[in-house]
Amino acid sequence: MNKTAVFISLFLIGILLSASVFIFAGNDFLNSNPENAFSNNQKDLLSLRNVTPENIDDKVYANEIIVNVSPEYIEYSKLAANSDLVIKGKVVEILPAWWTIEPEKQAESDEIPRIYHDVAIEVEEIYKGNLKDKNNLIYVRTLGGVVGDTIMITNLPEYYKGEEIMLYLVEDENSETKNVGPEHYFVLNKFGQFFIIQENTAVNAFGEFVNIQKELLPYL
Repeated sequence: MNKTAVFISLFLIGILLSASVFIFAGNDFLNSNPENAFSNNQKDLLSLRNVTPENIDDKVYANEIIVNVSPEYIEYSKLAANSDLVIKGKVVEILPAWWTIEPEKQAESDEIPRIYHDVAIEVEEIYKGNLKDKNNLIYVRTLGGVVGDTIMITNLPEYYKGEEIMLYLVEDENSETKNVGPEHYFVLNKFGQFFIIQENTAVNAFGEFVNIQKELLPYL
């Protein structure tokens, strides 16, 4: 092999090695960037939350109820103005599902009975409103779950124990449900739920990244 051929071979090998290093470095960047890491590793889980309640399994249920309660986009300023309580906290417990109307009262009620479950949130910061519980614990009610042989499926974002969240909440004013179970709140407009992925970055119900300090807190 002459010197020219050797030089060309070494040159091509150098290009291949450089490309490999570039690709490897690029992957490291994607994995080190919080938004890209969330996009790669957790965004699929977020999409699953929109269709699958936490307690669904492979059992065949006699009754299946599907409820479309998709979040509706609302300006962050209006979220803040219309909330009774705005907090940052951690999910500590997911309570068993039950009916919004006791089974023995469903035939007499004008309301449609639905399945719900309450989520216990340990409050870490309060941005608006006051807590009634001295233990910094609140309950957030969400539709969906399994009671007996009946399952209710919604496309609301689900909660998972240990996750950090920021919530815009309103009190339950419905006379049929406000006194059922522990004192509780609802997420305002189904859109006031933000999953915190790092100190100042959250993801809203549509999978959009939100800067907490710049986009949310100025209105509180």
